Amino acid sequence: MLLQSQTGDIDILPALPASWSSGKISGIRARGNYELDIEWADHQLKSANIRSYSGKTPTVTVMGKPINYKTDPRIKFVIIK
Repeated sequence: MLLQSQTGDIDILPALPASWSSGKISGIRARGNYELDIEWADHQLKSANIRSYSGKTPTVTVMGKPINYKTDPRIKFVIIK
């Protein structure tokens, strides 16, 4: 519902329930040693903080649509060493 991941791929809000129009979650883990904080409003992503503990960069999609997190202002990405 909130996150789907495969090694190197993260899909944020892939199947958000209609009754969860707004909300947030912190510390959700994704495969590949990533940790995310996600906030959404009106069924749309408001912000996502992605922390990589592996030093790798994931492919990111939001609700199944590919995005460039380097230019998308909703996404913050940090590598934690």
